[in-house]
Amino acid sequence: STDARQADDDLILAVTLPHLKTILCADRAKGAQTPGALATWDDILLHTVAVTSGLNDLGAKITPSSIVLGIPNGTTPAFSYGCVWYTGNLNATSGTPVCTSGKCTLGKGLRAYFTFTVEKVGNPLADGFTFAVVSAATNSHQSCGGKGSALGYASTFNQPGDNGVSPFVLPPKMAVEFDFYTSGAFGDPKSHRDHLGIAYWGNNTGSSDLDRGKDDLKHNFTPSDGSPPHPNYVRSSNQTYFDETGTVTYPVRVEILRNATSGQYTTHVWFNCAGCSDLTISGLDGGVAPEHRYAASEYFAHTVTMNATWNALMDNVLLGWTEGTGGARQRVTLKSAQFFFPE
Repeated sequence: STDARQADDDLILAVTLPHLKTILCADRAKGAQTPGALATWDDILLHTVAVTSGLNDLGAKITPSSIVLGIPNGTTPAFSYGCVWYTGNLNATSGTPVCTSGKCTLGKGLRAYFTFTVEKVGNPLADGFTFAVVSAATNSHQSCGGKGSALGYASTFNQPGDNGVSPFVLPPKMAVEFDFYTSGAFGDPKSHRDHLGIAYWGNNTGSSDLDRGKDDLKHNFTPSDGSPPHPNYVRSSNQTYFDETGTVTYPVRVEILRNATSGQYTTHVWFNCAGCSDLTISGLDGGVAPEHRYAASEYFAHTVTMNATWNALMDNVLLGWTEGTGGARQRVTLKSAQFFFPE
């Protein structure tokens, strides 16, 4: 009956809080579609290359249905670096080429979406991974940084056996960091291992360590040569962010806005977000504050201005994921990825 006066005929629907947020926020996420170039998950799976640090796909593996970072097969060995780079061709709605063999025109910026699970291989879980956007002028699809806390993004520590792929991942570059382990030398939060962040790069002059980018993932670090300063670890918690069983899926949305004239870059990140996969619609339009656009466990943003030299080197970029493990290990499984370049 639809008559509320009738007894015992009311239907009560029990929903979870995240689902309720999705319902309440659904209309807020709607806006005008943006013309541009969209790389689908099928396209990304077919057109990626993995840089590994050993036999048996150590560090990175591309399967028919997923991208696996860390220790894809078995449980040993422990130490690894790995990088996965997009290599496809992509045209905008207008027909203009945007990506040629994975070298993509950054233009006004980009949007990205992917999901991941994380599984502890041994104990504890470490070290983490990044979603990276790096200069195509200074890097190639064979570039990869160091093991452990370098996360395949920063260069190495000049320690035996800690090498990435020389000349590593060179600046200018930027990344969203998903860090599972506290590394005191990197300024990580000491209260808990889990944190999220936005990274750029460290000094490019000085000691040989710094020349190799040892400080590329160091938080609260201001380089002395005019490079963008690293923000603090943007989000950290005394609660564990990440389920370590590999059974919980975390959706992530990233939007990078670029002013090609001024060199200003603003990176927006929604972590564990609902209803956030449509990249043809900006998460920043419609008069709703970004932190309220999607139901998400975390939202954070950071803005930097690159000088003219660095900015010009970001006209064309490579994009993908990097990872690093040390004595502790991880298995990160990526799925459902998309990239979008607005015109």
